Amino acid sequence: MVDGKWGVLEVDGEQWHAGLAARDHERDRAFHFHGAAKVQRFDAGECFENADGVVARFIALLRR
Repeated sequence: MVDGKWGVLEVDGEQWHAGLAARDHERDRAFHFHGAAKVQRFDAGECFENADGVVARFIALLRR
């Protein structure tokens, strides 16, 4: 939670989400319905290589 707002950081990768975009979007809508200020998706490779940087970018987006 940042400044009273909460969000969802999703890790996307072919091995986990191949062909499931419609289900992902439905889940995003559910998160927004329940109050998530942001739902952001990041590539699994980037998360593995630069986890701290991904989290910092997510928090910056959440603060906007």
